[in-house]
Amino acid sequence: MSVDLTSEGGTAILKRLVQWADVVITNFPHGTREALHLGYEEVSGWNPRVIYADITGFGDAGPDARLPGFDLTAFWSRTGLLAATRDAGAPPTSPPWGQHAAELADVLDAEFRSQPLAHWKEVLDTARVPYGVIQSPEEAAADPQLRAADIVVPIEGARDLDYTVNKPITLRGLARVPFRRAPEHGEHTDEVLAQLGFSADDIAQRREQKAIPAAPERETTK
Repeated sequence: MSVDLTSEGGTAILKRLVQWADVVITNFPHGTREALHLGYEEVSGWNPRVIYADITGFGDAGPDARLPGFDLTAFWSRTGLLAATRDAGAPPTSPPWGQHAAELADVLDAEFRSQPLAHWKEVLDTARVPYGVIQSPEEAAADPQLRAADIVVPIEGARDLDYTVNKPITLRGLARVPFRRAPEHGEHTDEVLAQLGFSADDIAQRREQKAIPAAPERETTK
């Protein structure tokens, strides 16, 4: 079915659908979804038991949270994957127009080089044209939006690693568990055996019997 969510009658239909539904999924960016009556607060007010799932291009917080996100702009370009995987010497713009693609890419590249990035950001933002700056993996790791949206988060206890990539799913109302390093091989052997009822003497005896390895040295937590 098709419904015009900008109309008064469309909102009434949407409300009836939400009250009937078990799950509501939206990928409208923040701001737009609220204007269309698809924000969580309004939807959950209509149906408190509904499962509300929303997909965003740039997360729920940070300066870019309200931007529309597309696969090429929000994922490939912004994350550094496009810079890391495209062929060496390939143009940064890749128009999909067959035999004229190379010529068009040359024209676009020359035009984009004629002004600094700040100019094009202003022009494209004013025209409401979605775009993505092609970042290197190093630039992506330092992207402030990734930290504001909790996409790149601190990791505890890891040697020579301060940050890692967060889980892509957020459950509303539930705090995410802080990331910690992966355990060393056999690090929790004694702990698990104790939970199974083995005494300290039993564990020492099994270690003497070579049934379990020597206890590893614990890494100092940062």
